[in-house]
Order: sequence, then structure tokens, then C-alpha cells
Amino acid sequence: MRKFYALITTSTLLSVILASGWLGFFPLSVNADDPPLPRDAGGVRGGTCLIAPVGNTDQLGLVWSDRPFLIWKNYERGLPLQAVELREAGSEEILFRATVAGEETVAYVGAPLQRGVTYEWLAYASLPWPRIQQFQVADSATHNQIAAELEQLEAEELSTEADPTLRQIIFFAERELWSDALRVTFTAAHPSEAVIRYQEAIYDHACANPST
Repeated sequence: MRKFYALITTSTLLSVILASGWLGFFPLSVNADDPPLPRDAGGVRGGTCLIAPVGNTDQLGLVWSDRPFLIWKNYERGLPLQAVELREAGSEEILFRATVAGEETVAYVGAPLQRGVTYEWLAYASLPWPRIQQFQVADSATHNQIAAELEQLEAEELSTEADPTLRQIIFFAERELWSDALRVTFTAAHPSEAVIRYQEAIYDHACANPST
């Protein structure tokens, strides 16, 4: 009886967490072998959910790569994104622009971004008013440290049969470099079932409340 009561309690608590939107505060995995999900859900408003790079109310999203990968989700009942732009925070100069009608990801292909600098990506569902999301590129010291650790990880992969894409996702997720974890997730040339499952979980997790 005590064991049955514990199962009911756990199930009820999980239902409350999912219904209330608390999911964004917990580093959950979709499967015991899958990477954790971000603690903070994506920015949802109107017909679009901005997923990466995003931060939270306390700090900017940190990006290790100097060529970020932008991810969002369009909702059927809202206006999909038509274009995205990238600029340095406080500047009007556009460094990158892409038409993205019908798409939900785009790779930045401009000049490498500067270390330690804050940038903004502008998401246009309708002109002329974009949604603006800031993020910061890791400074040189942080970049070099992560690069060295990543090089060591890649060397270790040569002697294991582990999924290299999944290991890199976990590597960045453990350091809460979510934008880079998702960049690896969504750019995998031949994603495994675990990576595909994680892609789907990211959309569900980050964009759980389209009405907010």
C-alpha cells in the first residue's frame, strides 16, 4: 500500500509540474540515456517560440561558437517568422540577414563573431517590429578552455563506440551551453534515434505554452 501511494504521489506531482509550466526550471532528460533539457524554456509569444540562443531573466544566453545556430518554432495559429537579422547590441549595423519563411532553423554564415561581445538576433514575423533576443559570445579564456576540453573529448571518442554527436550534446549541456548543445543537435548529418528524440523533446519542452 505504501509503495502504491508513492507511485500515485509521484504521478500527481509530475502532472502538476507539466500543467503549471514548471518544466523549464528542472534539468530533465527525456530518457535515461538522453542529454538533459535546458532549465529555462524558450521565449514564447504570439505565433513564434524562440528557442536558441536565448537566456533568462537573470543572465544572457552564453554561446561558445562564433557562428551561432538560430532555432525557433512556428505555431500554426500564429504568424511564422519571415526573416531574421543579427547585429551587435547597441548598433544599427546588420551583420547578417536571412529570409526564413516556412523554416525553423538558420545557421549564421557571416564573419566570426567577436569574443565577449553581446549580440542581438531580430526575429521578424511582421514588419517593421521584430522580437529581439540578446546573447553573448564566450570570452577568449572561456572559449579556449572549452575548446581544450572538447578536443580531449574528441580524442576519447576514438577509443569508444559511443555516439559522438550525443556525447558532444551532453558535453555542452553539462556546461549549460545550451545554444551549442542545440547547434550540435540540429546540425547532425546522420542523427541517431536518441538525437532525433532529443530534437523533438526540445521543441516540446521549450515551446510547451504557446498561449503565453
